[in-house]
Amino acid sequence: MKSIAIWVDNVSSSRVTPNHITIASLLLHIPIFLAIISQLYFLAAIMIVVFGLMDSVDGELARIQKRESKAGMLLDASSDRTKEALIFMALAYRFALDNEPQAVLATVAAITGAFAVSYIKAKGETAMKDSHLSVQEINKIFQSGLMRYEIRMALLVIGLIFSSLLIPTMWLLATLAWLTAFYRLVVISDKIS
Repeated sequence: MKSIAIWVDNVSSSRVTPNHITIASLLLHIPIFLAIISQLYFLAAIMIVVFGLMDSVDGELARIQKRESKAGMLLDASSDRTKEALIFMALAYRFALDNEPQAVLATVAAITGAFAVSYIKAKGETAMKDSHLSVQEINKIFQSGLMRYEIRMALLVIGLIFSSLLIPTMWLLATLAWLTAFYRLVVISDKIS
């Protein structure tokens, strides 16, 4: 991604900022939403992969342009949650249209579990900011558990590509996300107590 970020920086003469990339990536998730509700699952999967690559480019561009900031990190994290919500809302709506109430439940369980993972990470970082642990140790703690954002998106892409497995994928995502949330809660609570 670094080479793409360098190319973007050179071509735009540094006029394209990391925030531009983050916002563009967010807006490009609207076609993903529309593809999912139109049952164009394979197309949605491809777009998630392509637009997901932009998540790496904005961070690299921030480092190249020396524009790393807490505001940029907040925008990036917030847009990730919004993009994830758009995808899961589209799935829940599609399942509702297909009269699949258990699939709607699985999708809601998956997104709430995903948000719990992110929420526990954010609150844990706040609780540990004055701890004796190094930044690397804290980062390792927050990477614990299986269902980080990138892993959730990869599993979702697989479910969309193999659409006959989409509903079981939602149940798997829900289960693993909630297990990850509880695991992180235990690990972080142990470190701050």
